[in-house]
This record gives sequence, C-alpha cells and structure tokens, in this order.
Amino acid sequence: MSPFANLNFDIPQEPATHQFDDYILKKGENVNDKVKKNLFVKLDVSKTSCYVGEPIVASIKLYTRLRSETTVTDAPSFNGFSVSEIDLSKTNASGVEKYKGRDYNVYILRKVQLYPLQAGTFTLDSVVADNKVTFLKSDFAGGQKGDSFFDMMQNFADATSPAGAVVDANVTLKSKPVVITVKPLPEGNKPADFKGAVGSFTVQSSLQKEVITTDDAGNLKVVISGAGNIQLVNAPKINWSAGIDGYDAKVSDGLDLSSVPIKGSKTFIYPFTISKQGTYTIPGISFSFFDPVTSCYKSI
Repeated sequence: MSPFANLNFDIPQEPATHQFDDYILKKGENVNDKVKKNLFVKLDVSKTSCYVGEPIVASIKLYTRLRSETTVTDAPSFNGFSVSEIDLSKTNASGVEKYKGRDYNVYILRKVQLYPLQAGTFTLDSVVADNKVTFLKSDFAGGQKGDSFFDMMQNFADATSPAGAVVDANVTLKSKPVVITVKPLPEGNKPADFKGAVGSFTVQSSLQKEVITTDDAGNLKVVISGAGNIQLVNAPKINWSAGIDGYDAKVSDGLDLSSVPIKGSKTFIYPFTISKQGTYTIPGISFSFFDPVTSCYKSI
C-alpha cells in the first residue's frame, strides 16, 4: 500500500527531496538507525491494573513512517487470562497517531480482550516481528522532478522500480514486555452463591409451561444478561422443591464479542420431572456478581 495512505503531506509543485527523508537512504546513512527511528511495534494495553475477571484490551500495533512488509513471528501467550479475539474487520484497524511529536501510520495487527483468571503479577511477553523495509537511493531520487517525483515515491517499492534504485533491509522488531497487576476480589461481604461473575448483570426466570403431567417433563428457563466476563458464567444452582427432580441445564448464548466488556446473554434450560400430582413452587433464583465500577458485590 502507498506509504502516504494516511499521512497528509503538503506536496508543492516541485517537491523537495527532504520532505521524503524517511523513505530515502542517503550515502553514509545507517540503515538500522533509520529503521529504529521510523518503525517499531508496540503492545498497547488499556490498563495495567485490574481485578480478577475485569477485562483488559491488548493491541499489537505497528507504528511506521516507512514502506515495509511486516510479519509477526512471536506474540504473547497471555497465560493466566481468558482470551477473546476482537474481529479487526469490524473495527478501525488503521489510522495516524502522534508519537514523540511525529505522525506515524498505525496498523493494529491483533486485538484481544483479556480476562484475568487469578490474582497476581503477570508479564505479557514481547511481540517479535520480522520486517522487509524498502528505501529509495538518494542518487536516484535526486534525478526526478515534479509529478514524476511524486509518482515515483508512490510506487518505488513495486516491481517496476529500476534495478539499483532501491535498497531492501530485513530487520526484526521487538516490543517492550508489559506487566499487569491483577488484584484479588475482596473477601469481605462475598455472597455465599458467588461463582466468579464480574461486571453488571440481570437475571430472569420463566417456565416453558406451568401445567405438566406426571409422564411429561417441564423446562425452567433462566436468562442471565449483562456485560462483563459473561462468557465464563456457569449455570446457577436451582434449589428444587421436594418432589421435583431437576437435571443439568442445556446452555446457549448470544454474545457480542466485539464489545468491551463482552455483553449479551446466556440462557440455561433446566429439564425437570414430577412423579406425583399437585402444586409445586420453584423458589426464586439468586445470582451474585462483583461490580468493578463500585468495587462491591451485588446479589439479584
């Protein structure tokens, strides 16, 4: 792609060579020093401290002012976290960012949500990326004028470039590791039925039908909705009344994995049977979660 796809250059009628210094390799310039100044990879996180179950967004980002081809060869394993990939086709995966006073084209190579599974200090390993960087030789660039110069700068790395006009350099980039501190959930006031849900949720229950026969089965439907680590929420415990035989729930979900935190619902269908005729009551269903915004437990 064009190196100018995102950067906005003010191109005069007769472009001066110095405006394109990042792409032109002058005699005596060190390739590695030039790459280091204009190309790097970074592991960017939304926060470095959180509670167990509270999401962190981690993005592998390429910052570049050069013409290059990049391949990630090693990425963090994210041990200690539940990982949910964010579909880059549904987000803005490129743009321009200012870093240390300079504009860079920025490309998101991977983006994930991390849900810590336990408390502690975790180090997200470095991202390693191999890059083929292409520079235009200064003695060739200096011989071009006007529109032909700009056209050349747009296409200097393609197969039509004259032999000897470009210089290719293969470099390996490595980001700095990132340390994440995961705080344990408080022990004080923890509800007895708390099973690790972190976020904000609601719970609803209903019967598929309220009248059944002794040779039929009923279905209790429980829906937990909200935002948080909902993908890790397990079936709530049902305190079946005497005379009701309850069975394991069948689970389905409708989750928006692109939202941060993940939002949606999980539906649990509990089959049950009753062997003797009569009127039975299924007690209300309790669900507890930890709200990281208020740093307290809630039971609903």
